[in-house]
Amino acid sequence: MRIPIRLMCVLAVAVVAWFMVGTASAASYFSDTFTYADGPITNNSGGVWNGFSGSSPLNVSNGQAIVSQGLTQDVAAQLGGGVHSNDVLYAKFDFNFSVMPGGSNATSYFFMFKDSGTSFFYARTFGATNDPAVAPGTFRLGVNADSAGAPKAFAPMNLSLSNWYTAVIKVDQTTYSNGVVTVWINPLLESDPSGVVTGTVASGYCAISTVAFRQATTEGIVNVDNLVVGSSFATVIPEPSTVLLVGVGLTGMLAFRRRRS
Repeated sequence: MRIPIRLMCVLAVAVVAWFMVGTASAASYFSDTFTYADGPITNNSGGVWNGFSGSSPLNVSNGQAIVSQGLTQDVAAQLGGGVHSNDVLYAKFDFNFSVMPGGSNATSYFFMFKDSGTSFFYARTFGATNDPAVAPGTFRLGVNADSAGAPKAFAPMNLSLSNWYTAVIKVDQTTYSNGVVTVWINPLLESDPSGVVTGTVASGYCAISTVAFRQATTEGIVNVDNLVVGSSFATVIPEPSTVLLVGVGLTGMLAFRRRRS
């Protein structure tokens, strides 16, 4: 049965309207593709990234941030949307370890959310080998929901050197003093397999205002690209069903335009 072109147009408009309503409440708070000149990120990012600890610089090379265990500077970028103290945040980034992380310890995380100070970090993210499920010669991505010295939850995928992966980190602070951190590798849907950990924050909510990279011994060397921080999973990883529906809607409108012309 052929669908009348006018009905197709109505359906297309409805689909696009549905998509716009469904995403209206979602917000993007930060994004960076690191397309800066090679060299220190604090010098070449035009004030987007600023150092808050350490001295030997975190560098950009070939459009990627290079977080290295051989250097010491930690850098942070300001998030939009004000202070995030009792809401939900998602961060997505592509990453590639070129040097294997060592034994995870209290300083070997390379990514985190942070308040405006220099010591209150949240969702510390590690390349780690201390998950019993890690196969020899591989590692996993792990997270904390507190200040513990090693990751307490792991994305359920063994990772290899020199391969690119996509990580999504979720922070849910909607329950006072008990934050929940979730980690995914290469997810398409929020329901995909993940690692989840709950931690107690002694002072209640963490007043998150920045996203940060940390450089420290034993973390390996990790190249990072395409960082996005938002208020929903779909903000950082558009779900395939949403993309398909929008595509159907746009196809219908284009078909109607061709018929009219």
